[in-house]
Amino acid sequence: MKLPTGERLNLQCITKTKEYLIIYLVISTLVRNYFPLKLAHLLKNEAWKASTELNYSKAINICTKQIESGKLSKAKLAEAYTIRGNVHRKIKVFNSALKDISIALEIKTDYALAYAI
Repeated sequence: MKLPTGERLNLQCITKTKEYLIIYLVISTLVRNYFPLKLAHLLKNEAWKASTELNYSKAINICTKQIESGKLSKAKLAEAYTIRGNVHRKIKVFNSALKDISIALEIKTDYALAYAI
C-alpha cells in the first residue's frame, strides 16, 4: 500500500525522532553515569568528591572559594561552576543551579558535563 505524502512524511519524522531519542538516551546515560566518575577520578576534585558523599554545603563552599580565587583556568572555572550547579540541583535550589550551569557553558561551550546536568 502506498502512503500519501503527508502520512509518509509523518512516518519518516517519527522514525527519525525515535532514532534521535535512542541516541540521546545512550549519550546522556554515558555522560551522567560514566563521565562524571571518570572525571572525578582523573582530576581528584575535592568538591566533586564532597558532592558525591552528600556533603553538599562543603562542596558549595569549595567551589565558591575556587571561583572567587581568580586562579582557575577557564576549564577549571567551568568545572567549578558545573559542580556547584549540580549540587544546587541536588538540593533543589534550581535558580542557582541554572545560573551556575549557564555561566559554565558561557565559559566553555563544549563542556559535556554541564549539558548533562
